[in-house]
Formats: sequence, structure tokens, C-alpha cells
Amino acid sequence: MDTKLITRLSYEHIFNDNESIQNLIKKADVLKSLEVLALINKYEYKIHRNSNSEVRFIVQEWLKDVDESIKKKIVVSFLKFSEKNKKGIVNNTDFTSVSIINRISTLRLLEIFSSNSPNDIVVKDEKDNALIVFKLYLLVSDEISKRQDKVFRKYFVNKRTSIDEIHFHLFFGLTHPIINSSQSKWLTPEIFKFLLFEKWLRTMPHYYSMSEDYLKQIGLNSWYEYFSDVFSLSRINTESHRLSIKDYPVLSKVLNYFTSKNDFSPQWSEFLNLKKRPIIKLNENDYLILDFEFLLNKFFTSLYHDLLNHSKSKFGNKFSQDYNSLFIEDVLLHNTFKCAFGNSYIKHSEIEIKQHNVKGIQSLGLPDYYIRNGNKVFLFECKNSFISHANKIDLNTEALLEEIETKFYRISESESNKKKDKAIKQLVKYILNLHQNKYAFFDNIKNTNNIVFYPILLVTDYTLCSLGFNKLLNTYFEKEIESINHQLKGKIKPLTIIHIDDFLFHRDRLKKLDGIIIKYHNYLKNRNGFDVMVSFTDYLDNILFDGNPPLKKKSVEHILENSLLPSE
Repeated sequence: MDTKLITRLSYEHIFNDNESIQNLIKKADVLKSLEVLALINKYEYKIHRNSNSEVRFIVQEWLKDVDESIKKKIVVSFLKFSEKNKKGIVNNTDFTSVSIINRISTLRLLEIFSSNSPNDIVVKDEKDNALIVFKLYLLVSDEISKRQDKVFRKYFVNKRTSIDEIHFHLFFGLTHPIINSSQSKWLTPEIFKFLLFEKWLRTMPHYYSMSEDYLKQIGLNSWYEYFSDVFSLSRINTESHRLSIKDYPVLSKVLNYFTSKNDFSPQWSEFLNLKKRPIIKLNENDYLILDFEFLLNKFFTSLYHDLLNHSKSKFGNKFSQDYNSLFIEDVLLHNTFKCAFGNSYIKHSEIEIKQHNVKGIQSLGLPDYYIRNGNKVFLFECKNSFISHANKIDLNTEALLEEIETKFYRISESESNKKKDKAIKQLVKYILNLHQNKYAFFDNIKNTNNIVFYPILLVTDYTLCSLGFNKLLNTYFEKEIESINHQLKGKIKPLTIIHIDDFLFHRDRLKKLDGIIIKYHNYLKNRNGFDVMVSFTDYLDNILFDGNPPLKKKSVEHILENSLLPSE
């Protein structure tokens, strides 16, 4: 794919006044505005379906009753910044290089409106309200553009170095805190992780009891009831952006729990409040689903954070620690890789390796997961680390770079007494250990000189799958292997960041992972600009694979087995 830079129309391109977000919000009907934005959010893919479908939607649907003079200004602005064909006819003009509607601006405005109480607002004329929301949309987009401008001013300079180039793309990507994937991609990984998580909780009675207390807060009696309710909500949302409790009285408890209680802040927060409460109550009976992806995250991603907060009063940090070491590194990794590789290849988790009674094993340095297919060895380091919201919100580039380095590469001064290597240094250590045949006690390879190494950083935070992250961490990795002898270095493939959801979604598509990794890095070598910085996740979803993979029961039957779902 050739990434195309989009000109985002600003407020001043269309309007001459000096309006503000604060002033316009006071004039808007909050509930009507939220519904318009929820519709735009849900059907954005249709709005951008054709080259001129966005401008048609704006002037013919969103602003259908607004003065024609304003509509003309909008069309003229699109024309001004678009690449016109020779005929110069509006209907035949390619508008794909110009845009107004985008998910991040929609969510930002949803966030702002959700922080305002509808009780304080007098219902306004539909035409006036539509124009107000449109103006707000442009002002919010300008707000986001200013964040991006900070990055441009700092890193997009005439004599920028290669690392400046990486930093520019990295922070440009971080000003877009949304991973653009098809909605269908979010569903299956979330469900599979939920089923595995619930099974794991059952093996930990003290945590299961804590989780039942959490369910009681919602008003539910079982995790099956929770699953059924969230699944029903997601199914409803595929058809509609709103629902009535009259039609679905059984969903009343979970709806109330997931509903905004007007405790939102209008401040930029990376949509934390929307993620926590992706539904808003319109009136006594009707509810509005603000975002489909955030609703799906209630199956697992958001649920984990809710349970984490709930557990602190009783367990402190113990639940988080056990979640990482016992659930992520053992249960989730094992079952995830089985989805992709089945019973093929030699596979060992760190926990399985440590069961070998070998002297010095505790200090040896072992991968979180080890997979070998012939002479190809995949060494996984799994990180459940999340990039600080505070640093992302402030767009504190120096602090962010320091955080990335200390979480994945260098030991910070405060940690210097612990002397524990970080992910990148650990991966290099695993390579050297394997090459020196120190892993023969669990996988006795006759000739380690023939081994081809695939170092992989497996992550759970989608931030690490945004633009530039793989490139940046790979530069750290390349520094670490500089001193390795040439012959061995030639056997080491570049570092690849893979999100765990990629395995759960694509499953057996990734069985020949070595070839896919090689294709990915060859793709990066032959591109330029933004395309040289794309993540492995984006490469899979947008370049290598077309459409959703068929769900073969055999590849996931181990997840469904003994799960809370009834057997057929």
C-alpha cells in the first residue's frame, strides 16, 4: 500500500467567525448531538466508501437543511484541496485526498459531549443543531491537528537524521491513538481471551471469589450471564446504534453498568472514559451505544482493567502479578499459539522449561515461549506493558522516549540495583544461549550453527503496533547485536513486534510465520515514507491478507473445551 497523506479541512477553510468549542457546546442539544456522532462513528466506513461519498454525506444528509451557501463553501473547500480531473466536474472529482470525518475526531467530540449533562440544555432546532455539531467537529479536528503540528515542528526538519525520521513517524502515529481495523477483527480475539480468562479464574478460587463480587456490583449472577449480555449488546450494535430497554429488559443491569454517569471529563484523555463506559442513557428507556470497538473490549481488555481496579483493595498488586505470570505467560500464550500452529513444531513455555531440574536454570535466561520448526527458531518475549497515558496525553516526547527505552531496552537508574535485562537485551541473550547450546536440556539441536533466529516481541498494548514502533525498537535491537560475530549475525532476523490478537484472529494463516516475517521486513525495505514504518499488524490486515479468515473449529476447539459456553 502507498500511504496517502490526507488534507484535513479546518474550521477557517469554511467559516470566518471566531467560535470556540466551549461556546458552541452551550448551544447544542447534547443528546441529539451524541446520536448524530454515534451514527457517524458506526457508519464511517460507508461515508468513505467512494471518492466523493464523504462530501455527499455532509451536504446531503448531515447538513441537508442548512443554508445552501454553507454547503457551497464546503464543496468549494473540498475542490480547492483535492486533485481535480481534467473535466473538473464535481461529480467526477477525486476527493480522496481531502477529508473531514475521521474516527479520532468523532470520538473526541463524543467524549466532550458525554461530559455535559443533557438536563442543562434546551432542545434546539434540528437544522441549527446540525450546523453547531459540524462546526464543533471542525474545531475538534483543529485541536487534534495542533497536537500533530507539535510533532512536525520538532522532527520534520530539513536536515533530519534517520532517528529523527523514526521519531517523527512514531509521534505522528501516537497523535492517532486508534488502530484502524475492521470491526470484525475485534470480536473473536476478545471472546477467546474472555473464555480463557474465565477458565483460569476457576482454577484460582480466591480470584474467582473476587470476580463474583465484581459481578454482584453489576447485578449479575454468573460469568455466563455477563458473556451473554455483552454478546447480545454487540449483536444488537451490528444492526443499530441504539436500543430500548422495553425490547431488551434482560439487559437492564449491564446497560446501567456500562452507561455514562456524567462523570466524564472534557479534557483530552485518550478516550479512557469512553472505553470505561461506551453506552449513554438517552431517557428512561433508550440507550445509545457510542462505540462498537469499546463495547467489544468489555469482553476482555476493558474487563481486565475493571477487575484490576476492583482487586486492589483485597490483593494489592498480587492479582496483576499473577495475571502476567500465570495467565498471560502460561495459559494465554499456550492456547494462542495452538490456534496458529496446532500440534505442529516443537513448543515450550518458560514455565514448562523451568520444570526441568537443571542446575543454574534460574539464572540462565529463558524465553517466555520457544517454538522451533526445523532450523527456524522463534524466540518470544511477551510484554503486558502499557505506554503511560499521561505521557501520551501530554505528548511529552522526551518522557515517552525515555519510557520506551526503559520498558523495552535499557535499565533505568531507579532499577539499576535490580540488574534485570529488558525485552530487547533478553532476546539477544536467548539467541546467544541457544547458539551456545545452553538450551540442549529441553531441545537438543545437533548443530546450532544452522539455526535461523526469529526474535519476537509479543505485546498486548496496541500502542506498540502504531506507526514507527517496530522501526524504533529494531534500531535498539540492531545496536545490541553489533558486536556479535558476522556469521551468527547473518542468521538473526530483524526484531518483529506482534500483537497477541494477530494470532487469535488470523490463527492458522500464521502457521508459516517465518515466511510472513521475511515478507514483512522485505516490504519495509522496499518502501519509503510512512509505509516503511507500518506495523506487522497493519501489514497483515491491510496488505498481506484480504478479508477475514474462516473460523475452523479445529483451530479453536481447545479454547471452547470446558469453557462457559454450552457444548453442542
